[in-house]
Amino acid sequence: MYGIVVSFALITPLLLINHFLFNNIMNILIPLIVIMVTVSSLRHVKSSHWYFRVAPIVLIGIAVYLVLPSYTLSRAEQTIMESDSGIVQIEQMHNTPMENHAFAPFASKWFYTFRVTDSDGSEYELIFNPDSGEFFHKK
Repeated sequence: MYGIVVSFALITPLLLINHFLFNNIMNILIPLIVIMVTVSSLRHVKSSHWYFRVAPIVLIGIAVYLVLPSYTLSRAEQTIMESDSGIVQIEQMHNTPMENHAFAPFASKWFYTFRVTDSDGSEYELIFNPDSGEFFHKK
């Protein structure tokens, strides 16, 4: 029972942060695996040495840090608005999946997608890479 409560207490904030700040683009599989393995292995540890209290916190913290995108959804919008003074309106759309053939387990596999309206009334879609901050027109 202890393991379920601890796992739930760690996973719930991670899912909420992913949903509200990053619009569900964060690759949370690695932190989830680390949390589950750490919590289940701590159940079998009989020692109360300080190492067994600090090491799981450090491991989980590193796993979460490695998968955090550099840009939140609001920061991505702000970056796009600051890049072009002619943008009148920016609207967040569904995320766009991106296929990457390189081995990058910590990189996001989804990009933010925005519908942008210029001052001349033209509309187009931008795809924003949450890891690098680069954006480009969607074709």
